[in-house]
Amino acid sequence: MRVTDEERALLQEVLNFANLETIESTAQVEGPFMALPIVWSRFKTLPEDEAEHYIPNRDDLRRWLDTIAAGQGATIGREIAALMGTITRTDQFDPEQREFQTVYALDGVQAAIGYALALLLSRNRDLAGRVARCPACKRFTADLDVHDGRPRSYCPAPRECRLTANTARSRESMRQSRKNARARGEALSSTQAKEARRVLRTLGHASLRATVPDNVPAGTRIQPKTSQRQPTRKKKTPQ
Repeated sequence: MRVTDEERALLQEVLNFANLETIESTAQVEGPFMALPIVWSRFKTLPEDEAEHYIPNRDDLRRWLDTIAAGQGATIGREIAALMGTITRTDQFDPEQREFQTVYALDGVQAAIGYALALLLSRNRDLAGRVARCPACKRFTADLDVHDGRPRSYCPAPRECRLTANTARSRESMRQSRKNARARGEALSSTQAKEARRVLRTLGHASLRATVPDNVPAGTRIQPKTSQRQPTRKKKTPQ
């Protein structure tokens, strides 16, 4: 198991936050996080009319998830480390396991986002390659289930998304085919023009050779004959 049930629920809520098209209230953002058992009981909230403050958080989250989905998570490691540095943490001793445990106080939306992104980038969790953006509906998804084969790249509504994605791919394939056909036609026209010029030059040289007498010494330059048009005389009309 790569993640615990609590971590899985946190990751899903972070993805849901990234997939929000519009943010109408602070409760819309804070409520799902506050219901998670992994977050701290004293969760930081904003006044109801300050929902616009969460828009930059959502946009930054989308940028980070896009980077992870593109396989470039190493480029944002320092940003996520700085975000994790703002989270309060304490060390506790587990008497049953007889081990020290680090407890993170996820006391706000930013803390929850930072912890979730750190989970995705953690090498021992091996989750970075399981983050994707649905090619059909553009929603973020993470295949957290352990199974054989490639991770799922579609959102949880696979049939609708696949139909939409197949339609989009078909249209793109048709556009590319038409573009390639035009390019081949232009290249063919250019080749045909070159061949026509070559044939004309060949024919010109052949007609010139046909006009050279047999008794002309080799190396003599032959000027092609040009037809001179005789001026036409006007008939005099009797007076």
